[in-house]
Amino acid sequence: MAANLTKTELEKLIADEKNIMADTRVVIKASVFERFFVTKIACSKLYPNPEDEFCDPKIGPSYRIVSSYIDEIKRETDHGNEPWMDDPVIVEKTFPDGYLLLNGHHRWAACRMYGRKKIRAHIVNLTQQQDIEKMLKSSDHTKRATFDLEEVVFAPEDISLSEKRPGVLFGKLFYKEKLRLGIPALFRFLSSEGYDIWVYSNGYYSFDYIRHLLRKYHAEVTGVVTGIGRKNKSFKEQRAQRESLFAKKYSETLHISADSIVRTKGAGYDPFEQELKDTGRGWYKEVVNGIKKFPV
Repeated sequence: MAANLTKTELEKLIADEKNIMADTRVVIKASVFERFFVTKIACSKLYPNPEDEFCDPKIGPSYRIVSSYIDEIKRETDHGNEPWMDDPVIVEKTFPDGYLLLNGHHRWAACRMYGRKKIRAHIVNLTQQQDIEKMLKSSDHTKRATFDLEEVVFAPEDISLSEKRPGVLFGKLFYKEKLRLGIPALFRFLSSEGYDIWVYSNGYYSFDYIRHLLRKYHAEVTGVVTGIGRKNKSFKEQRAQRESLFAKKYSETLHISADSIVRTKGAGYDPFEQELKDTGRGWYKEVVNGIKKFPV
């Protein structure tokens, strides 16, 4: 067991790592093999995100939450179990070493204060600004359609409203997510009509994980943007830059949700909304018919 950190020592470590991360470490892409498995990583190799409120001196760690996690560590350890088996912390790889915490700061803090050496972690590659620029350059289209991954693209709980998995082995070993019934056909229709397809997610998915998942269902997309719920300053600046790039690239956008389609165009055009009444098995056909009815 590693040395237990006191509250004072933890706060000093957070302050020190915040300065180091800002000056010398940068996020880099992890390999497919690194991202494929949830792995155990030394807590000393995990670095708190300097732009997370956890590192903000005015907010900082909640020691009530940390204490509850320490109790959980003790309880699971006493029963011979690994803490958070189904809920690993989420990290990005950094250069020259280590990993940046995206989700799980309080669990990491609990491990450091309890003296636990390692923690289960899932390494991801979130979409970066250069990835978005590359995706935009790869297309000549001037129209796009946007989808929320969790609310629209992924299947609802009703199994009858999901696409059949492309192979039992594939489904069981690689991806737990299923697609909403009609998504592959809808993506093909939009592509044939000259739309780029962009998928967004608040979740900390690797953007290439989502792209590969969709390809298995023959649902090709132009771009995938993950981790859009991040609140740090640099990501907000990136979001503003991203929207500026999209405004220059696309003269028309369709925002497709589970119950409506909203079309926006440039200056001088009011948004046009089409309500979707069938959110079940007929959802795909209603979306297609709704798009066809949009005024020119």
